[in-house]
Amino acid sequence: MSITANLAGQEIIINEFNNLVKINIDSPFQDPSYRMPQWDFHCSGFGINNKIIELVLQKKMRLFIHCNEDGKDYIIDYDKLIDFLERYDVDYIVKETKLKILPIKYFRKL
Repeated sequence: MSITANLAGQEIIINEFNNLVKINIDSPFQDPSYRMPQWDFHCSGFGINNKIIELVLQKKMRLFIHCNEDGKDYIIDYDKLIDFLERYDVDYIVKETKLKILPIKYFRKL
């Protein structure tokens, strides 16, 4: 069973049966390095609201992203996400909204 909710102004789908939180993103950050000096991943990244990240971590779920720009789906497992966040500082603020910018290369393309 899935639940659709609005969190931090973004529609999310929580599917406890499949253990995932699903969001849609229009397009990734194409070159975060000019905004984030610590960005050394040589790829684009998804900007995810911190509140959504907190929900994913609290529930120990996978994060599923549908990117409208390329029409593709991406997923990252909880363990890989928590490991990444513990090792890297990827905080970014856009119009007073705190984001985590996650490199696309850490996701599996579905």
